[in-house]
Amino acid sequence: MRIRVVVAGILLLCHSYQHAVVKGSETAVSVESAITFPSADADNTMLAFGWFKDGFTLEDSLTTCTFQSLFPVSGAINLNGGTLYLGNDLVLSNEVIFAGNGSANMDVYNINFGKIKAVWAGDITWAMNSSALNLYSAVDLDGVWTCDGVGEIKGHGHTIRLGNGGALVIGPSSTLRLQDLTIESISGTNIRCMADDSVLILDNVRWGQQDDLSYRFTMGALRCYNKVKMSGTSSFVYQTIQTSTIHADSMLQLDSGFTFSYDPLGGEKGLLE
Repeated sequence: MRIRVVVAGILLLCHSYQHAVVKGSETAVSVESAITFPSADADNTMLAFGWFKDGFTLEDSLTTCTFQSLFPVSGAINLNGGTLYLGNDLVLSNEVIFAGNGSANMDVYNINFGKIKAVWAGDITWAMNSSALNLYSAVDLDGVWTCDGVGEIKGHGHTIRLGNGGALVIGPSSTLRLQDLTIESISGTNIRCMADDSVLILDNVRWGQQDDLSYRFTMGALRCYNKVKMSGTSSFVYQTIQTSTIHADSMLQLDSGFTFSYDPLGGEKGLLE
């Protein structure tokens, strides 16, 4: 009987921990091959000295995993609708993207993109807390990036091209700063605020609208810092009922052939400050 109790205890212990996957090491470099983290446990973790040279996968939309590694990630990252939590800055090797839809809870940490142009097709929600996406190459965005919280996309002089279905979305009660960045193929509402208390900040940005296709800014507030240049042979239709601001020592420049149409939905005057 005593033996059976011990065996039962061992089986119970194994059952309790068999789903959690912890990879890497906290003391020495550990080279990790491709790994799939399961959805059955909330304690999936990539430890500080784990080098994930072949990428990683989240099993499904119920999967969560915490990234704490100090090393760049190579290979494929497949979110499959799951959520990645950052406990450290995440450095992506060249051409590495997040495949599939999903979420990244960045907290105060940053994500540094690779140095070769990449195509992002998935719909990703970035939960930010004074954190940043750092671009070190051009990005073709064919999916939707939704930014919740307060964060930045720092272009470092590079370009985001909004492809078919590509969009930048600022969530309610959220602020997104676009800095040192060129944005191309803007039209419709493919850069948009989801609520009146959303804020889009343009800081040293070249804003390129798609020719002959107007753009509508319908909600939230717009703030311009340093030099913002809008170009294209189309219209920027200002329809929000919120006040937008060109800050001190800053300039909003409209290129030749570009039209800025002031048309707030409530008919208010004086919403540009």
